[in-house]
Amino acid sequence: MSSLMRCLILLIVACFAVLGSGCSKDNKLNAETDSPNSAIVEEEPIEKCDSAIEPIVPQEDIERKEYNSYFEAYLDVLLENTQALTALPRNIGEGKIAILDVFGDGTPELLYLYSPLDDAISDNLKILAYSKTEGVTVAFDSHVFQAAGGGNNFCVYVTCDGELMIYHSSNNYATVYGFWPITALSEVEQREVNELYFNNYFYNDNAAQLRYAAWYEEPDDVISYMQYGEEISEEEFNKIAKELMENIDSVIFQSSEIGEYGLYEREELWKNIPPFEAEFMTYDEAIVWLKEQVAKQ
Repeated sequence: MSSLMRCLILLIVACFAVLGSGCSKDNKLNAETDSPNSAIVEEEPIEKCDSAIEPIVPQEDIERKEYNSYFEAYLDVLLENTQALTALPRNIGEGKIAILDVFGDGTPELLYLYSPLDDAISDNLKILAYSKTEGVTVAFDSHVFQAAGGGNNFCVYVTCDGELMIYHSSNNYATVYGFWPITALSEVEQREVNELYFNNYFYNDNAAQLRYAAWYEEPDDVISYMQYGEEISEEEFNKIAKELMENIDSVIFQSSEIGEYGLYEREELWKNIPPFEAEFMTYDEAIVWLKEQVAKQ
């Protein structure tokens, strides 16, 4: 082989060696950049798409309405609850509604009886309060009447001292009756009492200004007389009961009248007193009166 040919061959081999070295280097670099732990190439932060859906943040008090007066507020409440306020003829009839300052804060509250639309045998007492800062709020809402299971009676009244009270009785598996002051309740207190405010003698004894309970246990009836959760004698009970009955100034709502196993027929404390005439408005009367007050503003 000539020296010229040998030189050409060596030159070609050298070129292939250089090319091979370059490919190896590129492969090594690619392997490094593909590695998640590589420090050679840093990933750019991914930008959010402009069309991404932002999370929805609920707005507080979105349903709260603004009113210029309690006349407007209470009128709106009554118009929105027509069916519940006039649902049954038993205790509600054409509506039992009152607008009185029963909490002594200078602004009248809206009181009414209503029938829960999912409960055909019960009536509730609801009291709404109004302020320009808070709007309409629920101050009290509790079961007061149930037609089945022996039934019960009630009387919502104002004392001579201006205190709002309720007499409530239950004649089911036990005979229970008593007097409870009605005060404005917080949301937490409202959830706690609900139907148990005076509906069951196992609950809320401490709030009862006076309470009697009798139920049967072998071998005899069990009777208890209590005042604010403390046991008292029968003599003390009768004395306080007489004083409470004499302290009734006006009745706002009461259950069935004489002849229908009502308050003045069934309840011992009420049998010998002249029946009170409840002072309330019907639904239509309340609507007319409130509209007149709104027009005068």
